[in-house]
Amino acid sequence: MAKSPYFVIDNFARGLDRRRPPIGALPGSLYIGTDVHITDGGTIAVRKKFVPTYQLPAGRTKGFARAAGSLYVFGSDDPSVFTGALALPAGVNYVQCEHPDGFPMTEMLSYDVFDGKTYVAAKFTNGSVLHFYDGVYVPQIFDARARGFFAIYTGTVAGAVTQIKINGIDILGAAVTWATSHSATAAAIAAQINSYTSTPQYTATSAGAVVYLVAEPGTGAAVNGYVVEVIATGDLTVSTPENLLNGADNAPDPGAFVKTYGTKMYYVSGSLAAFSGVNAPTKYDENAVGAGAINMSNHVSGSEELMAIVEFLGYLAFFSRTAVQVWAMSADPALNARQQVVDNVGLLARRAAIAFGEADVYFLTARGIRALRPSDVASNFNKHVSVSDPINKILLEALRALSDEVIAASVATIDPVDGRFLLALGNYVYVLSYFPESQVAAWSIYDMGYQITDWVITEDRLYARAGNTIYLYGGEDDNTYDDTVEPVVRIENIQGNAPATVKTITGADFGIEGEWNVVAYLGVNDPTEYEIGTFTGSTYGGPSIGIDEIDTHLALEFRGRASAREIINLTIHYVPHESD
Repeated sequence: MAKSPYFVIDNFARGLDRRRPPIGALPGSLYIGTDVHITDGGTIAVRKKFVPTYQLPAGRTKGFARAAGSLYVFGSDDPSVFTGALALPAGVNYVQCEHPDGFPMTEMLSYDVFDGKTYVAAKFTNGSVLHFYDGVYVPQIFDARARGFFAIYTGTVAGAVTQIKINGIDILGAAVTWATSHSATAAAIAAQINSYTSTPQYTATSAGAVVYLVAEPGTGAAVNGYVVEVIATGDLTVSTPENLLNGADNAPDPGAFVKTYGTKMYYVSGSLAAFSGVNAPTKYDENAVGAGAINMSNHVSGSEELMAIVEFLGYLAFFSRTAVQVWAMSADPALNARQQVVDNVGLLARRAAIAFGEADVYFLTARGIRALRPSDVASNFNKHVSVSDPINKILLEALRALSDEVIAASVATIDPVDGRFLLALGNYVYVLSYFPESQVAAWSIYDMGYQITDWVITEDRLYARAGNTIYLYGGEDDNTYDDTVEPVVRIENIQGNAPATVKTITGADFGIEGEWNVVAYLGVNDPTEYEIGTFTGSTYGGPSIGIDEIDTHLALEFRGRASAREIINLTIHYVPHESD
């Protein structure tokens, strides 16, 4: 008796691909690929567990780093605080970044390592950004913008701040009524100043009941002494405002992004790319040999606000939101030379750019994830290409839904074992499994349920920080899986290269490891759900799983159970009927 024909899908190297609708999905591509990734053999593997490994005292530390093989977190508290219930876990070291005026630290903006010690850019409650090398404040870098402040003393809903003037110019734009508390009102005042366009433009931050007013970058000493006037009504009262002070000329603000390269520390601040003296990571003034700064906006429009620096083919790539400049940097500043400008593309988040593979730099843009890549054409030195097209419908929708603050906290890394590109954005990790020798270039998504804000790699281990917890991918044995995660894989447009042929789907076989529940969807316009069953291990070697349904197309959805590990291939048995 003749056996019915069948077709096999045994390679999922395309990974997640939403460029085409389900009826046109490419064979073997995934329409859903959650909490899985593609192996170098083209199979679908379940991700391992992010195992909670270190629990940090709530709210006391910021950031996460590695230097000389050790793990570090940062903060402004005195180290003596971390005892008893606030003790740091063994294996995690603390570096104090103490503001000279005592303001609390709110964020670790970026870090790098110079001579085995951490170099950190930290932000504080008064809005200032300062640098610290091995926990020591770097005084040669100082904030050149003038600042003033005032505090809310009293107030109820009957009171309001109606105007705030600096040098006679209103910077508030609309009255802010006291609400809830002094600190909430101060935060509302700062938000209103930041949303209102004044000339010149001032910005503001708050800490408790204090509002800090910050002059425009580049205004320097010229605004020192400008009078701050706060006009309040009702029962709201404020302290005597502090007029603008401490503005300085010809001094870049300490930058939010720092980078070690060669024998120097680099940072970006506004349009300036500054660099330290040779082997002098804390010296940036004219007396340090090799120190200096380049105003990148003098070289190309769009570089007025630099975001990050990434090493690229022995050069440094300086990213802004709308342009990339590639420079050859030397110990002798006179030999620094711009090599190329890549226009009309830029970086959304300072830590969302990273060297990947042998020569590329991957970076998050408003149009998806792109790669700065060497060109094969000599006249076109470098180019940028999109690498996230297969998932852009998902990724761009996520970007539209997320706040600027969440996007700014996105962070990229490279899996130290398999070399996967990982971008943590919101509560998801976007994963590219790239194995060119196996012709695998496959996207998938990890649904974390929490926001990863820091990655750290130490040897062959991948750590992630989210909130006050540090996780280790795969756990201590690098083989721990998460029983609470339900991986989901959906494969559309299964029709055996005969989309117009009506078929009786007689059965199926699945090459799987672990336990998977399998559901079929038959048809194209209004698919009918059909429960196939739950299976543990490969179904080959015995009778095929019976189905007995008629249609031209079907989709299969695999829902992993606690022991689910891998999907290797699938076979569909059918009897063909007349073509439509």
